[in-house]
Amino acid sequence: MLRRVLVPVAAIAGAMAWSSSAQAVVLVEAPARSMTTSGCLSVGIWYQSYSGGSRRATITVSKGGTRRYKRTFRATTSWRYITPLCGKIEDLGPGTYTTRITTGGRTVAYRTRVRVTNH
Repeated sequence: MLRRVLVPVAAIAGAMAWSSSAQAVVLVEAPARSMTTSGCLSVGIWYQSYSGGSRRATITVSKGGTRRYKRTFRATTSWRYITPLCGKIEDLGPGTYTTRITTGGRTVAYRTRVRVTNH
C-alpha cells in the first residue's frame, strides 16, 4: 500500500494567511514499507502549482549507512515517479533501505525492508 504525505517546504511568515511569504507544498508518495529484491523502489513527487515557492526535491537512498543513490529533481505539477535503484536492488541484496526526501530544507525519512525473492 502506498503512503502519501504532505510535506510543507517553506514556513509561513507570520500567522496570517495573507503573508507575503508563500507556503510551497510538494506532495510525496512514500516508497513501499516492504518489497522483494526483484522489485523497484518507487517514490512519487508532485508540486502544488498554486502554493508557490521552491519545487526542488532531493531523494537519497542508503543501506547500512552507505549512500547508494542521490539525485535532485524539480517537482512537476503532475505526479512524477522516480525509481531509484530499479534493477540494482537484487545486486545490493536484502536489508533495510532508508529513503530520505528533502524539500525546502525539511527532510522526511522512510524505511523499506527488502527480502530475497523466492524463485
